[in-house]
Amino acid sequence: MKKILVVFDGYNFSPAALDFVQSLSLNGSFLLTGVFLSSIDYKVLLGYPFASPSYITAVEYDNDLFVKNVAYFKSYCERNGLEYRVHDDLGGEALNTLKKETRFADTLILGSETFFKDVELNTPGEYLKEILHDAECPVLLLPENCPFPERIVLSYDGSRQSMYALKQFAYVFPELCNKETLLVYGSTEDEELPNIDLLEEFAGRHYSNLTLMKLDLDPKVYFDTWLVNHKNALVVSGAYGRSGASMLFKHSFMNEIIKEHQLPLLIAHT
Repeated sequence: MKKILVVFDGYNFSPAALDFVQSLSLNGSFLLTGVFLSSIDYKVLLGYPFASPSYITAVEYDNDLFVKNVAYFKSYCERNGLEYRVHDDLGGEALNTLKKETRFADTLILGSETFFKDVELNTPGEYLKEILHDAECPVLLLPENCPFPERIVLSYDGSRQSMYALKQFAYVFPELCNKETLLVYGSTEDEELPNIDLLEEFAGRHYSNLTLMKLDLDPKVYFDTWLVNHKNALVVSGAYGRSGASMLFKHSFMNEIIKEHQLPLLIAHT
């Protein structure tokens, strides 16, 4: 049994996040902890004076919507037989509580399309980036209206971080590892995948329908174009932001995945 966190901006609820965990529940049980963040509390904690006064006034007093979304989460879990917990009164300790929760969770799930969508910051928003940087478990970003993944795309560049992400996905979501899986390495050089023998030994034991693929192209320029043709896929990537990024998934490309809401994206870093 695993523990899954699902994080909501309390005013912009993400049905996609709940739909995903409900599909997961068909393959096994888990404890689902819903964390509802207040836009204002989170903005103050991070010291970001970006929201306009009109925005602050609008959300500060929209407590009815916040309460309604929390009630819907509880009702959804009870209807679907999900064991759950709720954090909806974090106040000034919201950020610290969330970071602590990720330390004791298997994964964190959030709807990247709805998360603080009313705060107009750089993409992906500063709030979203803060969670990606500080989470101590893998983070799964879900666009709205995306189907449950039919295939998995693993990014690999031979680095410790990309291998860590590959491992974490296998450990946290073993029920998805029997799906069609492409492990992709991109390079314009005439070279094999780094440590291919060791890679095959590990990945072949965890991914039952695995294909290793080398793309003879510059991943920093063309990989996003290639990925668009792989519908209904879930992308797995290594580190994000402060700790460096995979050669395959440079910062600019990951921004595009989040900005355009193309595919679910799992990010794991040590």
